[in-house]
Amino acid sequence: GSFIGLYTGKMTRRKQGIKRGGHSYIMRFDGDLKVDAAEGGSLMRYVNTSCKPNAKIVRWYSGRKWHLVYVATRRIRIGEQIMVDYG
Repeated sequence: GSFIGLYTGKMTRRKQGIKRGGHSYIMRFDGDLKVDAAEGGSLMRYVNTSCKPNAKIVRWYSGRKWHLVYVATRRIRIGEQIMVDYG
């Protein structure tokens, strides 16, 4: 699918993310390693969950380090919300 954006933030092994405005933006990367988007996170931290997603998260290696990347699983219309299945 087409590239949408990177899920960025601080790599951590904490069990809980830092709360910003009552929200926690933490995503498991591998094992107990997580990305906490409350610190230095991109707009991708606002992507919501859906049982009918239009995107997915993949791990991508750039040749120097690993990234979490959102890619489209189908054509996304202008103005349509990006949704993934965090299941």
